[in-house]
Parts: sequence; structure tokens; C-alpha cells
Amino acid sequence: MSEYSANNNLNCQLTDACECYDTDGNGKDVTLVNGKCMKEKEIGESCETHEECRAFIQGDSICHTDMDRNTKYCTCGAFSIWDEDLQECLALGVNGTDSACKKDAQCSDDKALGRLSTCSKETGRCECTNALIDAKKNVMFYKYMCVEEKELGDDCEISQECEASLGLNAYCDPESFTCLCKAGASCPQTAFGRFSYEQPDVSAFTLVSLGFLGIAVMMAGVFCIVNLLRKDESYSYVRQQNEGV
Repeated sequence: MSEYSANNNLNCQLTDACECYDTDGNGKDVTLVNGKCMKEKEIGESCETHEECRAFIQGDSICHTDMDRNTKYCTCGAFSIWDEDLQECLALGVNGTDSACKKDAQCSDDKALGRLSTCSKETGRCECTNALIDAKKNVMFYKYMCVEEKELGDDCEISQECEASLGLNAYCDPESFTCLCKAGASCPQTAFGRFSYEQPDVSAFTLVSLGFLGIAVMMAGVFCIVNLLRKDESYSYVRQQNEGV
């Protein structure tokens, strides 16, 4: 039984029917939830089960255990954030630009599309924006996040920022935090979001060599066929000589 059930929290009326007290004595409402009398919960308040939090807090709320402090309290789930205005745990935009949203924070969180994202008032979905950077630079959705256009030597935080503009051979150097190209590789500056990979250089000498190799293989095949035919003719001649004897 919960804290607000049993003898001290259920009123036994003249009808012999039990019901929850209106409050817990400290001003907190008490409500019957799934056959249990539960005190109303808010974000940050102590709890024992997920059920207590989810009964009163909208969205993905949980009863979190803080092992360091040996306490439990109501909070939002790992992929949701608390919105004070809406009094709700809002889901983060983990589905990219297909993510439904109500507030910008759902999109701009580090676990979502990042700081260059906002919640579109028109579509109600997360979208990339260049409002926080130089308006001349483009912003696109790449590998689960919104990134701005980069050139070799530009400042960066993670490699995805460099890859989106310069291809998969580009990376964000962990020491200088600038976009660099892998040693011996090519990182062509392309139209933003469109990778162009240089094909290996095939020289004239290589083409001639391949041509001669093909001719050699073909000649070897012809030689083998001729030898087989000669052997067959020799076998037939010997057989005819033996039959004549």
C-alpha cells in the first residue's frame, strides 16, 4: 500500500466505502491512481516508483535514483527536458528534422540536433538555422545534427562539421580544433553537402600496360586451345594406325 492509503489516509465514511484524503496534511493533493492513494508529485520531489511521477507529470517522467546522495526524485527521462512554461517533459529531437517539437530547446539540445537548430512554428518540427552564425554561411543537417559550412583551416568542434563540406577525408583536429585533411588524402571544397571524390589518376602508361596484359591473356588462351586441338588430332592418327594393323 502507498504512503497515503491504509488506515491513516483513507476516510471510511458511513457508507463503509474508503476514499483518499483530499490532502496529505501539508497542502499536497492526494489522488487515487490505479487503486492507490498517491500524493501529487512535481519535478525534483522525492519518490519511490516511476508510477508516482508519471501519474502527475506530463511526458516522459521517471523516478531517478541518485546513487551518490542515496536519494530518489522525479525528473525527466534521458531523452526529454523539463519545460517550466508547459509544466511538461518534452521529448528531444532525436529523429532529426522529422522530430516533432513545441520548444526550441527540444531541437537545440546537444542530444538532439545541436545549437544550430530551432523549432519551426510553421511545421512544428526541428529545422536547421543560421540565425546564430554569419548569415552568409549555409547550415545543413548531417549525421543527426545541424552543421555550418566549413573550409580547410576553419574552427570546429567535431569532425562532422568538416565532413559535411569537405568529404569523409576531412576531420576536426583534436589539438588545434580546425578542419584538416587526412595525410595523403584529397579534401576538395565542394558545393555544401555534396561530396565529390577524386577518382584515382590512371596514367597513359598504366592504360598501355593494361592493354598489353589483356592481349597476353588472350594469346595464352588461344595457345592452349591450339595445343588441345593438336593433341586430339595426334590421338586420332595413332588410333587409325593401330586399327589398320
